[in-house]
Amino acid sequence: MDQESSEKFRAHMSLYTGCTFLGIALGLLIAGVFVYRDAYPKEKNYKQSTCFVFNVGYRNRTCRTRYTTFNCYSAAWEAQLDIKPRMNTTVESEKRYQSPTDALNQTATHKINNEETCWYDGRQPTEARWKQPTSRLGRIFLICGGVSVFMGVFFLSLSIWLFNRDPLGSYIFAGN
Repeated sequence: MDQESSEKFRAHMSLYTGCTFLGIALGLLIAGVFVYRDAYPKEKNYKQSTCFVFNVGYRNRTCRTRYTTFNCYSAAWEAQLDIKPRMNTTVESEKRYQSPTDALNQTATHKINNEETCWYDGRQPTEARWKQPTSRLGRIFLICGGVSVFMGVFFLSLSIWLFNRDPLGSYIFAGN
């Protein structure tokens, strides 16, 4: 392979690499915006408290796959929030189960008459969860998308520089 075709190969590879990074960046940024937009309000509005569990059960839910809709179940705990005034809330598992028995088995993780840390929605205290909501995944997508944009621009700039370079080492300018 002579020097001129080697230079063209490098220029084309830089162009392809830059376009690939920009495509990845677009996907990551779009996914990051959707994930972050959904998770950030929860992270901002949920407050920490203590929940006194006084009843356990399950909830009927409708689950969907790509091809079908079916009944499923989630574990549910009725609890009292330690806020003023004391308020009853329901903590529902995020995981869905195919049978009520499986959902009820999950309720053993938080026993009746126990106090446990929970997170409740400050706008609607009747909704609570056991884990603190986080928008970390959305932030990671956005940061990786930003880095990919930077890498894509770098490789595209490198390809332009290589395309405009004469095989003998000098540069070709449009005015010459």
